[in-house]
Amino acid sequence: MKSPLVPMILGVALIIGAVLINANLRGLQEGDVRDIGRLRLELDSTRAALRRATNAADSSRLSVSVADRKQRLEYREFHVPTRQETIDGWWGVTGAGSVLVVVGLGLIALGVVASRRGP
Repeated sequence: MKSPLVPMILGVALIIGAVLINANLRGLQEGDVRDIGRLRLELDSTRAALRRATNAADSSRLSVSVADRKQRLEYREFHVPTRQETIDGWWGVTGAGSVLVVVGLGLIALGVVASRRGP
């Protein structure tokens, strides 16, 4: 190996990447959970307006709006459980974060060993 710095830099990058990816996943999850609450309120409000609609034009417009809001809510709700599973297992023994850290530490160790051998 020409330079022991290469595996060391890659190892540090993998460890930092594992932490940043986990933080990003947690941020996305928090945003989706917050949006789900907001979307449920909007859907309930639109459904209530649909029940109070007095003419066909309003009923038609609100029916489309209810369908659209329901679709957006279902899309958000679909991703939350699978992402939560990923987050829960991220730092587990076989989780992606743990694997990235172990590989990163291995690369750092490889770089340290290569630097001690000399040229």
